[in-house]
Amino acid sequence: MSASPDTAVPVRALTIYQPWADAIVHLRKDVENRSWLTPYTGLLLIHSAQRADQAALKEAPQDLPGIRGAVIAVARLTGCHQCDGTCSTWAEPGLWHWTFTDVTALTSPVACPGARKLWTPSNTLRARVADVLAPEAAGLRQQLLAYPTPRTENPS
Repeated sequence: MSASPDTAVPVRALTIYQPWADAIVHLRKDVENRSWLTPYTGLLLIHSAQRADQAALKEAPQDLPGIRGAVIAVARLTGCHQCDGTCSTWAEPGLWHWTFTDVTALTSPVACPGARKLWTPSNTLRARVADVLAPEAAGLRQQLLAYPTPRTENPS
């Protein structure tokens, strides 16, 4: 598929410990707290890490899926800022707040290894994710497939 200007967007992925990955998908967590700034905005695969934040798991709702080691959603990363923690109930003061919108859960998780920092998913992984988007997410599916990953970037 060739990319057109209205659908060609780069895609990145972020590996997030549970239960925080599930909170983005199921509890409307609209901010991810990080110690580092990113200039990237655009489509973001939400990858649940193999590891979990054990303290947070004790406080999390017990009915969260808790899937690990898989892409579980696609979101739009709209910005990154610092504030005193009042921008969202999920924001922690003193950290960079990565803001999400348009979080779309996958119909089934796509198992794959994650990586540290922001990482670039392979074309194969993007296609696998696109295959498990709900039918009503056709526009998102098109965006995932429209911008091929350069061969020099890390495979997943």
